Amino acid sequence: MIEAISAQIAPCLETNLYAHPTKKAKDLTRADREVSIIEFLFLAIRPRLVFCHSKEPIRFFEKATGCSGFDQDEVKRTRWHGHEFLIFGRPGPLYTLGPRRASELGAMLADRLRTEPWSQ
Repeated sequence: MIEAISAQIAPCLETNLYAHPTKKAKDLTRADREVSIIEFLFLAIRPRLVFCHSKEPIRFFEKATGCSGFDQDEVKRTRWHGHEFLIFGRPGPLYTLGPRRASELGAMLADRLRTEPWSQ
């Protein structure tokens, strides 16, 4: 489903919160939950939108930004490391969306990116 969302927002980067891949978050060890890679990518790319899904990435960005409620069908504007961006989250797994709803979600996020006033 991430492909249906990201196709609407191109160009974009899809990545995991942690560098170590696992099928389920519960399979990650404490050492696997290291965030220097996501911080490096964020600082290097300076995204205009962060879309996160599942509980752990949502909690990470809530703590990192102090922003909450972005996982309640509301796009919010926030800051991290001095960079302002939009954030949107979905608490559940993406496969429950279905392709049509995922495409609609991608279109909504793309529209928000186009209409958001950005400072230069």
